[in-house]
Amino acid sequence: MKKILLLTIFLYSINLSAQIGYSKAKIYFKDGTIKEGFGKHLFMSNAKIKFKVNKKDKPIELGFMKVDKFILNDIEYDFKIIKGKSEIQFFKVKQRGKVSLYYSIKTNNGAPMGVMNAGGVGVNMSFSTSTEVYYIAKNDEDQITQLFNLFGPSKKTFKKIVPLFFGDCQDLLDKIDQKEYKKRDIVKIVNFYNYNCK
Repeated sequence: MKKILLLTIFLYSINLSAQIGYSKAKIYFKDGTIKEGFGKHLFMSNAKIKFKVNKKDKPIELGFMKVDKFILNDIEYDFKIIKGKSEIQFFKVKQRGKVSLYYSIKTNNGAPMGVMNAGGVGVNMSFSTSTEVYYIAKNDEDQITQLFNLFGPSKKTFKKIVPLFFGDCQDLLDKIDQKEYKKRDIVKIVNFYNYNCK
């Protein structure tokens, strides 16, 4: 009896662990098909997701070859290729339009620091920071150009990007030249371009 109980608990825990991380998902396939169900990111992968129509179904892996975009936890993702790199990843959609803005979260682990605990014993602690790294594309292209995160790098990158993506909108260029919009205002810049520039 005890063995049966332990086996039941073991099987239940396996089933429970398999369900962890699944959220409501909507998949937009390249052939135009749309499916709703449950999905989750694959561990240590930015190129595939696991998806199943019903919670008890066996999940399938989906990637760039079949999927155009997907929605997970009410967040929209697109599969894209970073210019200059070969790998395909999915990115969160910040804004979609004539110019689309994407981002990913990058975590930087800081150097360990020595501190004293309540007992006067020295311990090492490390701190991590997360920043949004932005990417941009015109006309929903498969390739995206990496911009920057809000804390770097230089203004030169920003100045190179502006004419490439916004050069046909003089009103916006004037606002940037007059410092009304700066690098940190990239979301506002893309929004202005999409809604005010022909």
